[in-house]
Amino acid sequence: MTTPNTIDELRALIAANLKDDAKQRGESLVQAISARIAESDKRTSDLTAAQQRAAIERAFLARAAREQLIAPDDALKLTDLAKLQLNDRGEIGGLDELFAELRRTRPWLFAQSVTPGLNQQERTTDPAQALLERARQSGLTRDIQLWREQRKRS
Repeated sequence: MTTPNTIDELRALIAANLKDDAKQRGESLVQAISARIAESDKRTSDLTAAQQRAAIERAFLARAAREQLIAPDDALKLTDLAKLQLNDRGEIGGLDELFAELRRTRPWLFAQSVTPGLNQQERTTDPAQALLERARQSGLTRDIQLWREQRKRS
């Protein structure tokens, strides 16, 4: 970013070295240069804002995978990313609070954790016991008959 001193120095240099007609052309040149510098500064600030937003979105999506979001793109659209800030070290502040709020307000966006030990029945290694359990669960005559035949053999 240029300082006003640079533009003032250009004006002084033109005033000292050029005649009136040339001074006017030089002044218009200084104005054109200052306009381009201002435009360049604006583009640079727009670019850094876009880069910051992209960094925040990347951090959100990376965290979304760890948090087991079902539809990270939808969650990204539903959240207010203005709450997140990129600090000087390149870290995103506010992600913990954002995901806590998402879990509280929109729990359907997250995969439900399943504990495998609680949902599975205890497996038996005894074939006769397995047939008995199967007969009890199904209630089918065929399963009961298989269990009786297994019991007679053992």
